[in-house]
Amino acid sequence: MKKLNKCGELLWVLGTLFIAFGVAICDKANLGVSMVAAPAFVVAEALGKIFPFITVGVTEYLLQGVLLIILCLILRKFNWVFLLSFVVAFIYGYVLDNISNEAKKIQPALKLIEKNWNKELSLEILAKECNLSV
Repeated sequence: MKKLNKCGELLWVLGTLFIAFGVAICDKANLGVSMVAAPAFVVAEALGKIFPFITVGVTEYLLQGVLLIILCLILRKFNWVFLLSFVVAFIYGYVLDNISNEAKKIQPALKLIEKNWNKELSLEILAKECNLSV
């Protein structure tokens, strides 16, 4: 049995969190998303109008499930290790949805910064715009 490297698993968890955070913030700041994340955003945008419970995170692991089925059909075999990719996609989708929901709270501040990019912004203006107390 291979010995598990605890540092490697910790870095994997942190990497998953940082990737989800980066994708969510880029989306909320209207910077666009990478080619890897784009299919989930496109499908979520199309299906979200019909089914309101479809989010980008849900779409992410649904697409991963479809890819897993296609892989098994092409190889004509199933290996339980293949399911690990679905588990990773599920965790990533869950974290992405949660971070996106939290990023909605700071979206007014992002829009204010974008609007007043060349002007000086104070913490009081940002707090007022986001309904926070300073």
